[in-house]
Amino acid sequence: MPRRVLEGEVVSDKGDKTVVVNVTRRFKHKLYKKFIFKTKHYTAHDENNEIGVGDTVLIEECSPISKTKRFKVVELKEKARIASVIVEDEVKEVLQTESNEEADSEEETTQEK
Repeated sequence: MPRRVLEGEVVSDKGDKTVVVNVTRRFKHKLYKKFIFKTKHYTAHDENNEIGVGDTVLIEECSPISKTKRFKVVELKEKARIASVIVEDEVKEVLQTESNEEADSEEETTQEK
């Protein structure tokens, strides 16, 4: 019997060698014919502790590793954009505006003399 392979987003990486993956599936309601989204959390084994929150990963079914872990991380599909990168961009913008304001104030003081 083939093993299930699921794709999802990591929502927690607090455990040692464990990540929680949120898998969303889409299906059509039998009666109303409307598409429905269902999500489910799976705990998966991450041997090298290299997966972080927000990453998109592939997980594969395996034999039980612990009480709740029945999947292992097979592949890191997409790395999440780190929040520190966003903060660095904002800091650069603030520094640029401050340097522009200082240059303007220096010009005003030279004009007053």
